[in-house]
Amino acid sequence: MKLKELKPVLHSIIGQVQWCIVYDWENNRNLENGCSIEYAMEHYGGSIVRRIYSHYTNSQDYLIVEI
Repeated sequence: MKLKELKPVLHSIIGQVQWCIVYDWENNRNLENGCSIEYAMEHYGGSIVRRIYSHYTNSQDYLIVEI
């Protein structure tokens, strides 16, 4: 499934940004570290999602989006 196909269910709500980390699975590195989910969809929407999971660090929740 492509990231852009998750747009109806994966988004920020008013007053609360959903932060995410976009992770390149093949190259084992972060492509984006702490961007909004909307930014990730705009720039990586055509990428196939391998896995999505949560991560809590430095008092902040993130969604890790592996592509």
